[in-house]
Amino acid sequence: MKQIGELIQRLRRRAKLTQAELGHKTGVSRDTIARIESGSQKIPVEFLPKLADAFGIKGATLSGLITQQQEPFLYLCRVHDPKTFTAEKRQLFEAWYQHNEIQTLQSQSGAANSGEKIPMLQIPDLTELGKHTHSEAGGHDLALRLREEWNLGGSPIVDPVGLIQDLGIPIAGADLGDADLFGLTGVHGEHGQYSMMINTRPGIPIERQRFSIFHELAHILAHRTDFQGVPDRPGRGRHKDGREKFADAFAAAFQVPDDELRRTLNLLTGKGIRGTEMVMILKQYFRVSYQTILFRLKGIGYLNETSFGPWFGKLQRKFQNAEPEPITDPLNLPHYSLD
Repeated sequence: MKQIGELIQRLRRRAKLTQAELGHKTGVSRDTIARIESGSQKIPVEFLPKLADAFGIKGATLSGLITQQQEPFLYLCRVHDPKTFTAEKRQLFEAWYQHNEIQTLQSQSGAANSGEKIPMLQIPDLTELGKHTHSEAGGHDLALRLREEWNLGGSPIVDPVGLIQDLGIPIAGADLGDADLFGLTGVHGEHGQYSMMINTRPGIPIERQRFSIFHELAHILAHRTDFQGVPDRPGRGRHKDGREKFADAFAAAFQVPDDELRRTLNLLTGKGIRGTEMVMILKQYFRVSYQTILFRLKGIGYLNETSFGPWFGKLQRKFQNAEPEPITDPLNLPHYSLD
């Protein structure tokens, strides 16, 4: 019920209603709304139409969202073909979640007994973002905002795994098979703990794994009411789902922030370094793929619509699916398997 309560709270805030105002619209007290949002009181079936009217959504939509929250596990994942998300992969994630839950409780207990303070970054309330959680601009702006709030400055992220752990989000690497599934984020419908699993199958570049970490982080931050028992197909290219565009833009800007990119770009061009050599230096510095660098150069206006295509096409023809001058240092990802 905690997950359902969080859903009602998010919908209320998106509708810009206080608990008292929602209570007035639905004919109950503010205390009743507070108990529903905390998960201590169930929502009567006959109460759903009134809630839907108050939120300005269809009753069927609200019922569907609540049904999704009642699934044992809910997911969002980077997969273009839903058939890739097999029962075996679901089993792998859920077994790791249950194993990790025990490990987390033990480590927290040990830290509490020793007086050690567990480092934790603050995850902000993002309900005010609304429709911006489905746009590239929204993902870009949130990435820069959080880098500032978390005092990360402009320097490249040295340890993305440590950052995720400091947010209190369990993370692991696993062989998820087909490279169509780069990352998987799930939440237990009752416990409400979001956890992240990254595909570390041999052949998937470290750059891709790093990108997937921050892509999945974007989903946890901004798309909590969109997790489902069976993930949607996100689409490709122009038909890509807005949530995927948001998460891609977030991952790119979070790793390659505007000001630092402009600073390093000015240094390189000032020394006469341009073209492919410049891209390779930037990718090594920020520890990202060359595609990410090209998209970020377009994002800050160094490349325009006319020049971006030839650059991208030239490098893609040259390197195919390989990552030039790849990062060789593996991420400090705890590995999990059912073996």
